[in-house]
Amino acid sequence: RKKTIYRIAETLIEYQKDFLDKGILCIKPLTLRKLADRLEIHESTVSRAIHNKIVQTPRGLLKMKFFFSKGVDKKSGGTVSTDKIKKLIREYINNENCLKPWSDQKLVDLLSEKGVVSISRRTVAKYREILKIPSSNLRKRFGT
Repeated sequence: RKKTIYRIAETLIEYQKDFLDKGILCIKPLTLRKLADRLEIHESTVSRAIHNKIVQTPRGLLKMKFFFSKGVDKKSGGTVSTDKIKKLIREYINNENCLKPWSDQKLVDLLSEKGVVSISRRTVAKYREILKIPSSNLRKRFGT
């Protein structure tokens, strides 16, 4: 059991090295299945092994499941993690003009222009809600 946890941790750290060195924007999409296939063990074994396990990293103590992130296909090929997309959405909203906040469609356009990813307006709305960020109408502040 310890050997399995060690192998999983070692592989996670190797795979997510850029995240550990540079931060959340560099986290790579990784699923339990992908890691299980890489280690040639069953997906449920990985799930049970990482349950309630914490690892010490340069970024602090992190739950092992934190290293797993779903991905979205990029226009240029490859994938980008949903965590990275959410972080970018938060950054765009934090830097927007509070008198004219960006709509979900404008956020879609910004993500697409930057070559990050092409996602639907509904997906942006879903991520915005997960981040507990109100709609553009509710974010609008009126000048006095």
